[in-house]
Amino acid sequence: MKKIFLWSIGVVIVIGGVLLGVYFNRVNNYREAIEEIIIENVDIASLENGVYLGECDVDFIHVKLEVTILEGVITKIEILEHYNGQGTPAEAIIDDILSQQSLEVDAVAGATNSSLVIKKAVELALKSQPK
Repeated sequence: MKKIFLWSIGVVIVIGGVLLGVYFNRVNNYREAIEEIIIENVDIASLENGVYLGECDVDFIHVKLEVTILEGVITKIEILEHYNGQGTPAEAIIDDILSQQSLEVDAVAGATNSSLVIKKAVELALKSQPK
């Protein structure tokens, strides 16, 4: 009975170690993905009217959104999906992008990574073809 108990404890420890290793690997990949994000500004005035779809996924943060362009102006950014942990306040960056008509806006304090992912999704949308 004691051997079964000790064996069970050993199995739990091994499984826990494997799961912890997988988690730490995901965290490392997430950090690398965030560090590799570079935001390039887009000439919004040159874009044709339409709705553009953009998406950025760095594992722990995922954003899918639509950007509406009318007469060379971003008129609307609608977040369709935002998986973010605690980064929901980053969605306020949309107001800054709309008011400045630029991706060169500051991140939302306390939600820097989510802000960066949202900006990248907007950039990717603006570089795509309207739907």
